[in-house]
Amino acid sequence: MAYRIFSDDILGMGRRKWAEFFFLNEERMLCNLLLHGYSVQNLMQVMAGRMFYDNVKLTEVRLRITPVQKESKSPGVEGKKYHIAQFDYEPITPEEAPPCRTR
Repeated sequence: MAYRIFSDDILGMGRRKWAEFFFLNEERMLCNLLLHGYSVQNLMQVMAGRMFYDNVKLTEVRLRITPVQKESKSPGVEGKKYHIAQFDYEPITPEEAPPCRTR
């Protein structure tokens, strides 16, 4: 339904680039997802690459997010597991898009 990409110091993590998604789940309940770091970089690559050449916007696709488990190699946190989001999409038809309401 909607998204925003921004930089800010939130959640006590220091200034980072964030991607925030607002969407309806299968039960039509409003949900929110917040990503940062390499996940945002991966999203930007998809938007600037395939989506650009497919001539679609992020609000015109069914976005699939797949978590990929990684393991830290940094000193002091070796072996600590984390996830990075990988993105894929398929365009939606105008009939599948939620109605747009303006004031």
